[in-house]
Amino acid sequence: MSRGLLIVNVMDAQSAKPVGGALVGLGALRSKGEGGLLQIFKETGAPWVNPHIVTGQDGMAVFSFSWDETDLGATTCDVEYKINVSPAPPYRSFVSQLGILALVVDLANVYSGRLPSFKSPSSVVTALLKAYLKYIQSKVPLPQSLGLKAGRPSPEYYGLIGVAQARV
Repeated sequence: MSRGLLIVNVMDAQSAKPVGGALVGLGALRSKGEGGLLQIFKETGAPWVNPHIVTGQDGMAVFSFSWDETDLGATTCDVEYKINVSPAPPYRSFVSQLGILALVVDLANVYSGRLPSFKSPSSVVTALLKAYLKYIQSKVPLPQSLGLKAGRPSPEYYGLIGVAQARV
């Protein structure tokens, strides 16, 4: 499972002070390119149906979730989220807001050494481009005995992240 994080800051529209005790609901995550829905999961691995969190006194709500790596094709485009915020009990009125989650490389995989950490990305890109061009010109297939095949990195290397500010 890949990880996702959405941080929501709820503020009073008039005073700009944090609103503690507000109910923040996270609607469906939808790929804007393909229109597909991404199912999200709790950190326990159980599906997260109707996710909602009550803000702390600092007005913050943090949705930390997992999503299925097989949905990666749907996330190569922007992923849209919708939050619904209700400022106080009995939580009958709410404000809706749309936003975008960014697809990022999960830095935990860089830190663990599963993905390389580059100090000079431009030199690495140049070297990779030269090697790729040389490979194309040679028309030699990749040796199967090395276990190498063309394709993108494993899906668990990616994560979704977003930040929202809601005024109620």
